[in-house]
Amino acid sequence: MVRRACGTCTACCTVMGVPDLGKDYYERCEHEGRSRCIIYESRPDGCRNFSCQWLVGAMEEWDRPDKIGVVFDITSGGDLGRIPIALEVEKGASDRGRGRRAVRFVAKNSPVLVVSPDGTRRLEGGPPDASTTLIGNAPGADMSVEREIPSD
Repeated sequence: MVRRACGTCTACCTVMGVPDLGKDYYERCEHEGRSRCIIYESRPDGCRNFSCQWLVGAMEEWDRPDKIGVVFDITSGGDLGRIPIALEVEKGASDRGRGRRAVRFVAKNSPVLVVSPDGTRRLEGGPPDASTTLIGNAPGADMSVEREIPSD
């Protein structure tokens, strides 16, 4: 895979929760400067270990998170195992334009957990014969899934 540089993208600074910094998900980081992290070289492990899928080359060049409004990572999905997670930088970003196309592309191969800044979560992809409701309030919360049996 291709390894990229963040450049001026700071989308993860907003969407990630970083316990080392006392920062919750969707809370602006105090170390986010103009178009860069001001402590990048000495950032804590919570930031250093984050696996932005665009940075590691899993996404197309034009799918940079700040351009499409969605940050992709891999998360432990409880009963679902390790699955892609799409963290919207702004509410609805995964429902329009390039953000929507990126989520659909990833969902062709795996269920994708889509998380919105207001805490709502939905699962895209996966079994086509069941609707899915996610339980919990934040990306770091328990990722258990409640499946509804479709009515005939």
